[in-house]
Amino acid sequence: MKRELSILIYVIAMGTFIIFLVAFLSRLFTYWSNDIAIPFEELLYISFKVGLAGGTIGGVGTWLMHIFNLYRHR
Repeated sequence: MKRELSILIYVIAMGTFIIFLVAFLSRLFTYWSNDIAIPFEELLYISFKVGLAGGTIGGVGTWLMHIFNLYRHR
C-alpha cells in the first residue's frame, strides 16, 4: 500500500507541474503575441489553479488505471 500511495503522490505532483507549465507558457505566449501587458501575478495564480486541478484529476485517473491493472493481473 505504501508503494501505491507514493505512486499516487508522484503522479499528482508531476501532472500538476506539467499542466502548470503548459498553461503558464500558453497564456504567456498569448499575451506576448497580442502585445498585451503581462500580469504575472494573475498568470501564475490561474496557471497554478489549472495545474492543480488538472494534475489531481489526471493523477488520480492514472493511479486508478494502475491499481485496476495491477489487481487484474494477480
